[in-house]
Amino acid sequence: MNIHHLELFYYVAKHGGIMPAVRNIPYGIQQPAVSAQVAELEEFLGVTLFQRRPFALTPAGEKLYAFAAPFFAGLDKVAAELQGGQARHIRIGASTIVLRDHVPGLLRGVRRKFPALKVSLREGFPAHLQELLERDEIDLAITIIGNCWCYRRYCWWRKTAP
Repeated sequence: MNIHHLELFYYVAKHGGIMPAVRNIPYGIQQPAVSAQVAELEEFLGVTLFQRRPFALTPAGEKLYAFAAPFFAGLDKVAAELQGGQARHIRIGASTIVLRDHVPGLLRGVRRKFPALKVSLREGFPAHLQELLERDEIDLAITIIGNCWCYRRYCWWRKTAP
């Protein structure tokens, strides 16, 4: 069994479909590649792991996910412990405009100070970003409300909660 195929299956099962998985996998991979590699895993195992529409794990998929989830869910924690407990990854959510026009400049300064930091970017509207924060799928949401920049519940422009 290919461990990479198993990892992709884990993300698909965890996030409820191939496209949500693609948006949450911490490295760049496109939907066709995920679909093909999960299909290869299903072919190798000789079972269907999930129904595509509507998305649902099959009994075989549930069994495989129950086996794989503890391993893949714990990788970041083990890596952090082995690296001395230092945070090495930050997940940032913002609108398209903020990601395009403002985040690159912010990240240049951060990368100078923390060159080993891994950054994942997620695009979304403010309400969606709030949901991602609440589900712990991003660590930081940057959004423009009126003329101010806001992070979680703090507004840098007004120096208060928005």
